[in-house]
Amino acid sequence: MQAVVGGYIDTVRHFGRNVRLYMFATALMGFTYDGGIYAVIFNLYLLRLGYGPALVGQVNAAGMLAFAVCAFPAGALGERWGNWRMLLIGLWIMFGGSLLLTLAEWLPPEGRPAWLFVMYVVMNAGLSLYFVNCVPYLMTITSVREHNAAFSVQSALISLAAFAGSLLAGFLPGLFVWAFGLSIDDAAPYRYPLVVASLLFTTGIWAILSSRPDGDQGGEPHTTVADIPAGGSREVWRLIGLLTFVRLLLVSGSAVAMTFFNVYMDDGLAVPTEQIGVAISIGRLMAAPAALLTPLLAARLGNARVTMLASLGVAIFLTPLALAPVWYAATLGYVGAMAMTSIRYPAFMVYTMALIPPRFRSMVAGAGEMAAGLAFAILAFAGGFIIVVGGYRPLFLLGAALNLAGAIALGLFFRWQHKRHPSS
Repeated sequence: MQAVVGGYIDTVRHFGRNVRLYMFATALMGFTYDGGIYAVIFNLYLLRLGYGPALVGQVNAAGMLAFAVCAFPAGALGERWGNWRMLLIGLWIMFGGSLLLTLAEWLPPEGRPAWLFVMYVVMNAGLSLYFVNCVPYLMTITSVREHNAAFSVQSALISLAAFAGSLLAGFLPGLFVWAFGLSIDDAAPYRYPLVVASLLFTTGIWAILSSRPDGDQGGEPHTTVADIPAGGSREVWRLIGLLTFVRLLLVSGSAVAMTFFNVYMDDGLAVPTEQIGVAISIGRLMAAPAALLTPLLAARLGNARVTMLASLGVAIFLTPLALAPVWYAATLGYVGAMAMTSIRYPAFMVYTMALIPPRFRSMVAGAGEMAAGLAFAILAFAGGFIIVVGGYRPLFLLGAALNLAGAIALGLFFRWQHKRHPSS
């Protein structure tokens, strides 16, 4: 084990310049959008505009549906024009959409919902371009021995940045109330943090621009675990289809928690915004060391088994959210679910990328992110109505059940794949 840990640390220390710049841009994504400022503020901003959980769910669903619809074309565009260009275009689109979204309050009340829907859709289209292409891009700029470490460090950095962003976000509305003499019940104190997040996207654009790869990007020749038979593109597409379905189920639990945890704490438990920010930031903080454990766990158990165990963990940690309507139980459930998710993501990414030939990796990344976007979209859309009709408990139980089904489905897939390719 000591040799494994030493090798892991040595691998991280020798990441190249392009990898470090990419990691900075992706960490910035965590600070601003993927678990950071937006995770705390955006839904609360919608509530302060006078909308209820149903519209919050619909807006989130529209954004995630856009993410899903754009994901597969994003993979094809990455194959055609290069993953680096798609990362850059995705960041520019996110910057424009997020900045324009904050103009909603200057529109007539009847026009605000449409504007919020459209701009959130634009933002998530850009996010889709970025996240679909970041997986094959990171595979390309790292060597085979660096893959597990790179994806784990990426997940940990996103979690740490999201911790900082969400912790800061919890106090930003109060800061703007103090600075400008506003009321905490107004929308403006929640709008200003979203503007700050938008402006920060520009530093991510600079990082990706500075990391433009030249020719050889430092990666070693990629190998696959499974032998693809002659004329086996049909076999590859079958694998992609099965893995896409598994990914949809595996993401469901975290989709419910990430979309509705802040709404539940604010609307269901009347928890102050500062405390919500602290809870979300703790979840992200605990996710960082969990992610860094992934290569060590994978070295002992394999990426597939680690993914299954982490997915079972998500389902288990969602139960306090469903069954114990107090803030500390909800926080415990959220923190645990985020930690398990941060283990599942890198393990599943490396496992799936190793099964697929390099020329299909952008496509499988697109299909996987499409599945993730669909999971978020369906559960965000349905979740708003489930809350209105039956409250928060059935929604969190549904997320736990779907995540459990995903763990079982992956176990069956792994067993089937291992029988066909025992070396995998």
